[in-house]
Amino acid sequence: PPPDILVSCVAHEINNPNNCILHNAQLVAQIWEDTVQVLDEYYQEHGDFSLGGLELPFAEVRTIMPRLIAGIADGSCRIRNIIDSFKAYARTGCDGPGVLFSINSVILSALSLLREQISRCTDEIALNLQDHLPPLRGSVQRMEQVVVNLLTNALESLPSRQASIVLSTSLAAETGDLILTIRDEGCGMDQDTLERITEPFFSTRKDSGGTGLGLYITRMIVHEHGGQLLFSSEPGVGTLATVVLPRERD
Repeated sequence: PPPDILVSCVAHEINNPNNCILHNAQLVAQIWEDTVQVLDEYYQEHGDFSLGGLELPFAEVRTIMPRLIAGIADGSCRIRNIIDSFKAYARTGCDGPGVLFSINSVILSALSLLREQISRCTDEIALNLQDHLPPLRGSVQRMEQVVVNLLTNALESLPSRQASIVLSTSLAAETGDLILTIRDEGCGMDQDTLERITEPFFSTRKDSGGTGLGLYITRMIVHEHGGQLLFSSEPGVGTLATVVLPRERD
């Protein structure tokens, strides 16, 4: 079968049990919140005790249990993200001429999708979006994925909540191309890493679930829209991601 069909079939078979794991982890977390109140009362009346044959006292289990449950849910979410990345990898290829859309609207939509992650990572995010930009033609959903991928990378690179991210749009004076930039005050990259970041399966975060497909897919989507994806970076200073896209011509 074609790669996209094969990947979709495999993804379906993995997603079904994985969704069950995620749902059950969330259910167990809710049950634990209710159960721990009863166990606390028993602990106050009878002193420490062990649970389920564990060699750990309840006082210690009470601390680690929420982390164990959260770890299961987090692992399940990582599996889902990896599967989504492989599905996107298999789907590379723009469907038809696409529709006209506003790059600023795409950015605002991506920000809405990442609202929770943004609130966890930084207090300093700014927009500098030029008004009255000409429309682009292509896939709104796939261009939204570009912004989500680039912004997610920027958020994950930040060393503290005080480090900032700035998203900007503008129009190139000479060519009329649309320019989207995402500048972060993250950890930055050395030249060797910078030269490889859009290679498929290259990742600096494999230990935390990175697949090395996010920026590869991002570059593919930008190229499908006739654009360019550029990076500049300095270790300890931050990274600038630049997307150059041709405007819709009359």
